[in-house]
Amino acid sequence: MSQVKPRLNVKKLTQLTFSLFSFQVLMACGGGGGDSSSNNTITPSPTTSEPQLLVQDRAFEIARSVELVLYAPQFELSDISWQQTSGESLEIISPNSKLITVTPTTSGDYAFSVQFTQNGQAQTLEQSFSISEQSSPLNVPSGQAVQTENKISLRAFASAGNDIANISWTQLSGDNANITSDNYQGNALIFDAPHVSQDSLLQFQVNATVDGQNVSDTVSVLIEYAPPIAENAYFDERVAKVFPYKADSPYSGSLVNCVYSNTLSSSCRLNQLPLLAHDTMSPTIDDIMDRVVVSHPWMGERFEEFLRNHDEFDDFKRLLRATTAVVIAYDVRPAFYWAATGAIYLDPSYLWLTPNERDTINEAPDYRSGFGVDLQFSIPWRYVKDNSYAFPYYDPADRQTRRLDELIYPLGYLLYHELAHANDFFPAQYWQQLSMSDRILDAAFEQAPISESLTALYPLDSQTMADLAQVRYGGSDASASQEATLPSDVSQLFEPDSAVHFYSYFTEREDFAMLFEELMMQHRYNVYRDVAVTNNPSHQDDTSGDYIVDWGQRGRLAEPQLNQRLNFVVENVLPEFDSASAISELPAAIEFTSGLSWRDNLVLGSANGSVIGANSSLAGQLLKAEMEKQRPPTEYHYYSKPLPKR
Repeated sequence: MSQVKPRLNVKKLTQLTFSLFSFQVLMACGGGGGDSSSNNTITPSPTTSEPQLLVQDRAFEIARSVELVLYAPQFELSDISWQQTSGESLEIISPNSKLITVTPTTSGDYAFSVQFTQNGQAQTLEQSFSISEQSSPLNVPSGQAVQTENKISLRAFASAGNDIANISWTQLSGDNANITSDNYQGNALIFDAPHVSQDSLLQFQVNATVDGQNVSDTVSVLIEYAPPIAENAYFDERVAKVFPYKADSPYSGSLVNCVYSNTLSSSCRLNQLPLLAHDTMSPTIDDIMDRVVVSHPWMGERFEEFLRNHDEFDDFKRLLRATTAVVIAYDVRPAFYWAATGAIYLDPSYLWLTPNERDTINEAPDYRSGFGVDLQFSIPWRYVKDNSYAFPYYDPADRQTRRLDELIYPLGYLLYHELAHANDFFPAQYWQQLSMSDRILDAAFEQAPISESLTALYPLDSQTMADLAQVRYGGSDASASQEATLPSDVSQLFEPDSAVHFYSYFTEREDFAMLFEELMMQHRYNVYRDVAVTNNPSHQDDTSGDYIVDWGQRGRLAEPQLNQRLNFVVENVLPEFDSASAISELPAAIEFTSGLSWRDNLVLGSANGSVIGANSSLAGQLLKAEMEKQRPPTEYHYYSKPLPKR
């Protein structure tokens, strides 16, 4: 590969390029990542007496990302803002971060500047580089700045249409991240940032085979120092650095510290951060956006665009009245509502539209993915519309762009679910009775959550299913009898009970939210939930065709034993909604065919009530592309974050 030496500009302060660094290479071991046992130290980035603007790469080529780093380990900086000053326009996805990643698509000269405040003084640094006419076959576009001990994911991509294989990662510089092959997740490298005592610049190299050619790329990560987390912190693991989406929000001074900070150790009071309903019973989108906290500006932009264009029924604006804030951050995985703060926390994977936006989202797998591996059954689910998946899976390797309207179903069900939780703890009938001097967490329990009344009036029947849910979703060890439970046993317990989903048995809060979410998706969008009891394949390469259905239904909401529970929930969550009419219009549930796979039960016939298997010509025509890409079904999309001690 050719290498083009960057040309440097100097303005106010001396600039330094990455090529001046001295590296100590941590060699890969057996084709895997660096083996920390062979060398416990890695040469750190050089100290500096002044902030520097560094350009990070080893070969400046088309389609190869370049990181620009505002490096100031000995200084407190604020008000960071990046601009491109020359060259073909490139997207700056993290304009307020100390590190930005840009990916030139044409050769030529590029220049950038960064403005920031240091010791009360505004400063500007500039940097330029040249891109050769050669194109890179491999790229890691996910350079980023994260706080010490936060989560990091880096993903390697081949040029469009090219095959990539034999991926290995090596750390080249910075504080040791202890990378091994255990940190590999397909084409991604996923790890926790090392502890640092000041900002530290790490560089990694990925080696791969692309269309038979051995190639490599480098990527940089800036680890920012953050104070130690106190033992009584509500968030006891490092969270992302976030900021109010609207700097002029009347709550900009309290939002971050009250809802997403490692310094939060006691719930804020309602007079610091009231419910949205305390400000207005008819919130506008501007009112809502005043309460949004993000790690990247695009996350707030997408959420605002969604509300402006796709809240046609005003459901989400009304439901948000029971919240104090909306947090959207790259490390929120999975989404949740938390009564300790009164906020909902959204996973931005439901919001991205461009590959560059998606690159900023952490890919750490759900920590529960290994729960219940010893059980002999699974209970997968999916949303469907017109005999097909309501929303597709987007393979990261395809670098696809989504339209805004493609967010309606995935983001819609997430919002209905999490906002049901908010209105469970803060239902409309209590809003004006709350004492504004109370802490949010205390106010949430001044009256018992509505879900407790649901359980008292219309309880679920099966304790066995509740115990199994603690294994699958809570990580409890399975007993011998639970390990021996067969899919047929589970079907006999689940089918006659009044739960709409296996997750309903995990907590009464989730039982409550699952009912509301599913009715709203079916009534508003004609989108139905499938749920089934299947075997539990044990191999990572199993597909949806390996999950054999014992029992399943589409549109289970219409089952008679659910009607009273459903009406009770919806009346309390969204009083403006005509729940009785919606429930009366529910079509009868459609049964799955036992013995066919989860995949082969996707297309259900309506003419004679029979199931059309996916091996039929109709199903083959409709689903060929989906089946080729479909991965094993998952049971994990929701999360119940434990509350702190009050």
